[in-house]
Amino acid sequence: MRRAHDAVSARARIEATAIGLALALFMLGVSVLLLTFPGVTGTLVRAFGSAGRSGLAEETAARLAQDVRTYVADGTRPQLPATVDGRPGFTPRAVAHLDDVRAVFSGTRLATTGLAALLTAWLMMRLSRRSYRPIAAASKTGAFMLFTALPLAAVAAVLDFDVLFAWFHALFFEGDTWLFPADELLIQLFPEPFWVTAGALWAALAFLGGTGLYAASRALAREDTKATRRPCA
Repeated sequence: MRRAHDAVSARARIEATAIGLALALFMLGVSVLLLTFPGVTGTLVRAFGSAGRSGLAEETAARLAQDVRTYVADGTRPQLPATVDGRPGFTPRAVAHLDDVRAVFSGTRLATTGLAALLTAWLMMRLSRRSYRPIAAASKTGAFMLFTALPLAAVAAVLDFDVLFAWFHALFFEGDTWLFPADELLIQLFPEPFWVTAGALWAALAFLGGTGLYAASRALAREDTKATRRPCA
């Protein structure tokens, strides 16, 4: 009897860990995709003076930044000009890097959609059985995964953002294909403060997702307790 109980407990822990990880990754993916909204790009580009850095008119800089956002995050690929107002625009190397970024966003969208389908199927199965405890356990596990990983990433960013930035890029891009000189238009439109703030927003959104998971776990745990105490008809 004890062995059977231990086996059930082990399966429950494995389920909570696997689904919790899927929930944490889903929240990270959703947070990334939320940052690709046009309003986010426009606000950050204006806030960090991309027009002044590039020497372009503010409307031109804003339009080019949105074209880059559309190129990497949406279904269309606007033409990125090689020259802009008499100055160098998007070089072939820059466009090649944006193609790589587009592939990363496409993969993120596909993975997030797949996780959404998987989690929905699992959730419907558990709810159909009124199995609230596994949902609560998985939600709590996913929340604590985010609550652990995000502060560690924040500490790493504060200690040395450049090292974290380089490590992050090394995960997705080959060699030095993501490195550009300071006078490259792509760098002037999206300077380091842009990425620091975008990273902070990503972490904040993911943390909010983790908070939602933790709140859901508490509510589901209470519901499970009520169901357990409810007398049979």
